[in-house]
Amino acid sequence: MKLYEQKLGAVDQKLQSPYLSYLSDKSRDLAQKAAREDPDKALKFLKDLQVSKQAEQEAKERERQAAQEKLKARESFSSSHTLESDRIDIRDNYQEAFSGYTRFKELKYELDRSPDHPDFQKELRELGKSIYKNKEAFEHIKTLGPDISQEIQKVAQQKKMSLERELDRGRGGFSL
Repeated sequence: MKLYEQKLGAVDQKLQSPYLSYLSDKSRDLAQKAAREDPDKALKFLKDLQVSKQAEQEAKERERQAAQEKLKARESFSSSHTLESDRIDIRDNYQEAFSGYTRFKELKYELDRSPDHPDFQKELRELGKSIYKNKEAFEHIKTLGPDISQEIQKVAQQKKMSLERELDRGRGGFSL
């Protein structure tokens, strides 16, 4: 019985981990319920989930560092007459695009899990458009993740295509 209580405590500790902070209250409740039935299985699942989230965050950090290194390399090759404010604007645009890129990936993952969330869909569409507008950063994103860059492009052009379809169907014209 004491071992069982220790394992339940370990499950609670895993749920408090910063890597699992994104879990909803409902998910936490389900994990605790599963732990009461089979604490070993719940601990293994939470450990695997924690490791995957940690690896995902480390990958995001590597992507961010790669983007910063590329930006630094571009800045070192820029001409000497470029103003400091222009460099700051470029860096800010890149950082904004890459933070949008990571947020886009997170939203895409969330939408894969629950596709009927309109706020996520709206934010995904807006992020896709803003990332796609920044052509230099988008070209770099293409090299980092060709699959996600195609998704960004698809989402960014989605509204344009739906508007064209509406016009083709005769619904967006003038009424008399």
